[in-house]
Amino acid sequence: MEELNLKADRYPRWRIHIQLDEPSGPKDRTADPLDHEILLAQGVLKDIEQRRNLLLDQLARLDDKRLTVQGVLSAVRRIPLEILGDIFTEVLPFVLNHEARNELLNLVLVCKRWREACLLTKRLWSSITIKACWCQGRDSASITWVHKHEEISYKKMVAWLGRSGTIPKVVRYIATELYCPCGDGDHRCHTTHPALIQLMNEGPPIAHFTLCISSTRCCRTWMNSMADAPASSPWITLKSFSLSFIENSAFPWDDFEGHRSMFALLPAVQVFRLYLPDHEDAFLSQVTAEETSLHLQSGFMRRLTEFSIRWDWGGPSLFHALRDCASLVTLTIDLNYGELRWNAILLDGMMPLELPNLRRFALRRAGADILNLLQTPLLEHLDMEFNVDGTESDGVSRKIRDFLHRSNIVNTLQTLRICDLVRTSAYTHITLPNLTSLRHLVLDCNTFGYIIKSLERNRDDEALPPFLPKLEHLELHNLERGFNLDAELAFLDAKFGGVPCLITVSRVDDPVVVESDLQNRLRIPNRGLGYYLRCIPFQEYERHKIWDY
Repeated sequence: MEELNLKADRYPRWRIHIQLDEPSGPKDRTADPLDHEILLAQGVLKDIEQRRNLLLDQLARLDDKRLTVQGVLSAVRRIPLEILGDIFTEVLPFVLNHEARNELLNLVLVCKRWREACLLTKRLWSSITIKACWCQGRDSASITWVHKHEEISYKKMVAWLGRSGTIPKVVRYIATELYCPCGDGDHRCHTTHPALIQLMNEGPPIAHFTLCISSTRCCRTWMNSMADAPASSPWITLKSFSLSFIENSAFPWDDFEGHRSMFALLPAVQVFRLYLPDHEDAFLSQVTAEETSLHLQSGFMRRLTEFSIRWDWGGPSLFHALRDCASLVTLTIDLNYGELRWNAILLDGMMPLELPNLRRFALRRAGADILNLLQTPLLEHLDMEFNVDGTESDGVSRKIRDFLHRSNIVNTLQTLRICDLVRTSAYTHITLPNLTSLRHLVLDCNTFGYIIKSLERNRDDEALPPFLPKLEHLELHNLERGFNLDAELAFLDAKFGGVPCLITVSRVDDPVVVESDLQNRLRIPNRGLGYYLRCIPFQEYERHKIWDY
């Protein structure tokens, strides 16, 4: 019998004894002693591996228990339910489609606290997006079964929206993504979704409804399906409505005049968003588009406090509709990269068009010429995203100046946003009157910097008041990586003496000048105890813009 002792310094916790029976036969005197030691070592190694695996298994179970206890002690568990709900609202889109609704239900199933947070956050349940019913092409015997078992039925929609309590509810219906086959006479129109019609007739009050369709025929079909809606129905009591014609649908525009127009059947809303089809899709020629009228009813337009329109038809039809909008507070005009084509005779001498109560005006994908046609004496917020070339960009400042003086808002305008000017040199030049009430200025043009000048200021005249004295927030976006504040320092010197100002900067690529160096440039003597600078990641606004709910 032999014994193998492992050294204590190598295996300090135990001594392993392996006993091997002596062979019953005669010993092989020629056997190598080294083979015998290898055999013994293999046995010891096997035993160590078994013990190690056992300890590793115990360690894994202890790690699992440790993580469980740490989860109980985690700061996440101490986040108030209201904060969790706010986080969930940021994760999910504003109006939930099928995929987003499933994501919300997955959040509900994570744990008890997350479920409580989701149910407590009423805004999460206040909106739904519905697509066309999938009964198309089925025989009449199976249509009833489909309507009863489809993913969004009337009862399911009411139950979902009911969890939102008294929060204003939003419904978005995409009747078709491109083409509705109702024109052939053999298929039901996508707009006649039975559950949706029941919801808009019998359901809870709806604050905003969006209808996405492909043609005027589909629009008339929807309006006719709601013709007998009760006076207390969600459709009749609707406050906000969006009518969106899907782009590239290639259906001709064929609305009629007067009471036969599809617009004559609109509910008496206060907020209306109209996204018209491209003129190339809706008309055979540009001339036809320019001569086509929008048969928006005068009484309907007079009630509006907010109006948004996507329109690239040209001609005077838009301005004929706007002349009835005396109550408008908010107006958004999206020319869809089109051009204004008007005739002074056709506009019948009504220019400039005055909107006496307008407080907010947003211009999208348009030239600056439209400013020559408007007058807004109470405007406080002006937001412009231009579609101009380099030569036109040089004249934008003059058109903005003329518009501000014509409207007499030089001393009352509070926010100004200018985007997508095309520079003809390294810097983008912006010339403005001394807007004494301006608090927020946003410049978003691809450039190395912004040279901001005053129309009135003479560099040698020290008696002039500070330029933009009440400016509290200056945003400079879409800057090239070489931006270093050189172009802006003269403006900051001219503003010195006004209120403290936060400067927000975003650059397209990795910057050459870091944020700390930019901050140091503002701290030199006689300049900037009241200037604070921060750098944020670049965001291309076109990709993150929300055109509608």
